[in-house]
Amino acid sequence: MQKERILAEIKRTASENGGAPLGMHRFQKETGITRDAWLGKFWRRWNDAVQEAGFTPNAPSQPVERDDLLRHLALLTREHGRFPTDADLSLAKVNGAPLPHKHRFRKLGTLPARIGLLRTFVREHPEYEDVLVLLPSGESTDPEEGPDTATVDGALYMLKLGKHFKIGKFGGAVRAKNQTAQFNEVLAKMLCHNLSVLVHEIHELGIEPAFWMPREVA
Repeated sequence: MQKERILAEIKRTASENGGAPLGMHRFQKETGITRDAWLGKFWRRWNDAVQEAGFTPNAPSQPVERDDLLRHLALLTREHGRFPTDADLSLAKVNGAPLPHKHRFRKLGTLPARIGLLRTFVREHPEYEDVLVLLPSGESTDPEEGPDTATVDGALYMLKLGKHFKIGKFGGAVRAKNQTAQFNEVLAKMLCHNLSVLVHEIHELGIEPAFWMPREVA
C-alpha cells in the first residue's frame, strides 16, 4: 500500500469527523487499513502519520456548540421548506456546505427532540422566525426510518361484494381498497368474479365496526 493513500484516508476520515483525525483503531475500522500496512514501513507511531497528514497528534475533537448545530438545521429547513433528513445533511455536506458530520446532529437527541430544540431556537432568534412555520407540529419521524404508527391516518371501511359485506380497519383509505383482494378471492366463485367496492369509510379509528351493525343494508 502506498503512503500517499494512507495520508489521503487520514484526511478524508478527519473531514468526515468534523475536522478531527481518527484514532488508530477507529481509522482501521473505517478504512480497513491495518497497522501492519504502515507500522515500521512509513511511521514509527500513529501520531507520526497523523502529523504528516497535517493534523496535531492527539488533538481532541473540538465540540460543536449546540447553537451552531441548530443554526445549520434552521438554514437547511429554510432551504428545503421542511426539517432536513439525514440524507439532506449528507448531500449538503457533499455539495460543500460547512456542516459537521450528520452523526453530530444526533447528539441533540431523538428526531422529535431535535425539532423541539430547533423550534425553541428559532423563537429566540428573530432572524430565523420564518423557519417556525416550516416545522412539523407535535412529534414526527424521519421519512427514511418509516412512519410512526401513532401518526398514520387510518380508517374503518365497509366493502360490498354482491349481497355480501365486509367491515374492517386499515391504516389508510387507499390501503383499504388495495387490500380487498383476499376478500374477493373468497367470494368470487359464488358471485361470478364481481369486484368488491368500497361502500363507506370512517376516518376515526376509535369508532368500532359496530357503527354499522344495527343498520339494515339494502
